Amino acid sequence: MKKILLVATAVLAFAMVVTGCGTTAEAAKAEPVVEEKKAPVKVELANSKGSGVSEPVNWQGKNVGRDFPKWVQVDESEIATLPIAAGKIVFPVESDGKDLDLTRIDAESKGAAEFARRIKVAVQTKGGSNASGNKDDEETAQKMVSEVTGFIAQTSFRGLEQIGSFWVLDRYDNGNLIYTYHILFGMNEQTYTEQISAIFKKVNARTPEEEKKLSEIEESISSASALLNVE
Repeated sequence: MKKILLVATAVLAFAMVVTGCGTTAEAAKAEPVVEEKKAPVKVELANSKGSGVSEPVNWQGKNVGRDFPKWVQVDESEIATLPIAAGKIVFPVESDGKDLDLTRIDAESKGAAEFARRIKVAVQTKGGSNASGNKDDEETAQKMVSEVTGFIAQTSFRGLEQIGSFWVLDRYDNGNLIYTYHILFGMNEQTYTEQISAIFKKVNARTPEEEKKLSEIEESISSASALLNVE
């Protein structure tokens, strides 16, 4: 009898263990433990420069003793006076980023759009500055500017090329390292003049005043420095 009780007790204990294991397995199956994942922290480039104070730690050609090119060092208004810009209409673009290749690609992609934008802004600026203050004169200027910029938006310019490029890696005061990729775009001055002239010829100036204003605007954006310091 004692032996039977011992066996029964053992069987009961085993059954409880099996039942407990089954319950635990079902609970684990019903409520799986999911490891919490933290969302990646996105750092905006605009906020990654600290206070903006930086120093160059590497640049294109540093390993062979090359210095920054002159067109990167001087004020934008002076670029047209440099030998690299001789016989050309020039303007610089730049792009910042944490990856050199992506920063270069971004800078290269800005050329055509920036060229058209600078011409449009130059026309608007020169057209407004050439107005005498007379109401009729201002209306004539606005009309001519509007028509010229409309044709600029429809034009696909040819002959734009990269005539200089240079990258620099800066360390900012917050420790971040950021590349700046500089490109100097240029177009042969004659090619530029021909295309600008073709745009202005499309504008239908109906009065002597409109013809005069149109001529003034065209002349004002034909100089080698016409597209520099255009905001």
